[in-house]
Amino acid sequence: MKKIINAVLTVMAICLLTACEKELATESGNQTASTANSELTITTRAASGETEVSLPVTLYVMDNNGICVKKETLTSTTEGISMELPAGKYHVYAIGGAKENDYILPATENATAQSEIALKSSAKHDDLMTASSDITLKKNQENQLTLDMSRKVMKINMLTINGVPADISAVSITLQPLYKALLLDGSYGTATTGETINLTKQTDGTTWKSAEVLYMFPQAGSAIIKVSLTKNGQSQTYTYTCTEALTANHEYNIEATYVDNQNITMQGSINGVAWGTNINISFEFGNNGNGDDDDNEAPTEPAPTANTMYKDCYVMSVADDDNGKIVTLLHKKAVELPGTNKTEAQVLAEIDVVLPSFSINGITGWRIPTKDDFNGFYPNYFNNAVKNDSEATPYQQSYGYYYKEGANLKVYKAGSGMSYGMEFQYGLMFRPVTTIRFSNKN
Repeated sequence: MKKIINAVLTVMAICLLTACEKELATESGNQTASTANSELTITTRAASGETEVSLPVTLYVMDNNGICVKKETLTSTTEGISMELPAGKYHVYAIGGAKENDYILPATENATAQSEIALKSSAKHDDLMTASSDITLKKNQENQLTLDMSRKVMKINMLTINGVPADISAVSITLQPLYKALLLDGSYGTATTGETINLTKQTDGTTWKSAEVLYMFPQAGSAIIKVSLTKNGQSQTYTYTCTEALTANHEYNIEATYVDNQNITMQGSINGVAWGTNINISFEFGNNGNGDDDDNEAPTEPAPTANTMYKDCYVMSVADDDNGKIVTLLHKKAVELPGTNKTEAQVLAEIDVVLPSFSINGITGWRIPTKDDFNGFYPNYFNNAVKNDSEATPYQQSYGYYYKEGANLKVYKAGSGMSYGMEFQYGLMFRPVTTIRFSNKN
């Protein structure tokens, strides 16, 4: 009997030990507490010139392999969010103003730097801002990261058309092409779209206005404004190619006047960075009293091919879309912006100063190149194309050329294709690009 009791006790002891081992193994398999040996506190602030951060701010923290390990939401700019993470290198992305009711945000398990911030059906854009930053967390240390949020949309304050005849039953204004998507890294997707705003007839019977303030993504190419007037079920469209760029972080007020000869005179203003100083613009369009047809919204000659010259500009790329071809042009000239100790804001300010000087053969809308613009680009092809042009600035292998990657300004080294930060030590150059849409109807 004693042996039986001893045997039972032995079995019970083994079971208890096994249970303890399983419990301990489970805890060690979920090592959040023990591997999370560093604390990261993230706060946000408005970039220089901004007034406030758009809330909520959704934060995505990705490890050195590009895997999203944390997704948090910041609902106040006065308090940061703290999280425990293992020591290592991380990249933090922030999206401000993307409310869950209006946007589809990537889930933690699916998030990448190229994830789209998608607008839900029938929703309207808000004042979207983004930021991103690298950070290295050290073991057993508290780390502070402040993200400077930059605005990614433009703001349409007012659209007004005066002097509309009484027999006009509907008036709308379309802006195109505009970017269709914002990516998590702060860059824009390649797809383009147009935004049509239906105007409301005012009590005086001749004035039509937009009903509300609208936020939109900026232009993805040479901006087109179309005014459509409907009479007896038939629409007449007037088209104008903007000489001014429709860019993020600017306010627009556009006012048009319909006159007796059926030409339309449009006047507007652009407010500077952070809804700042007004820059007045004015333009008119029409066609000897007959209006412009949609065929004239873009050049109707055949689109040029890549790696050739068009109006003294180098053709970087040619892409198809539903309405024709999108041609990205690279200016033949570059200007030097020397100095390696400048801040990004200082360089951007210098670029704003020199951009007007790049106007050539009526081509406008020049901007800072993006990383995507350099896909498939070879400096030697450019140099061969301009070799007989004494006014052109060839690419030099030891020089760096500014471009944008997401919200960050970087430097492209022509000799190796590698990108560098602001610490680049050689010649620093700026050469802009622009985009033109060519109609399908050639």
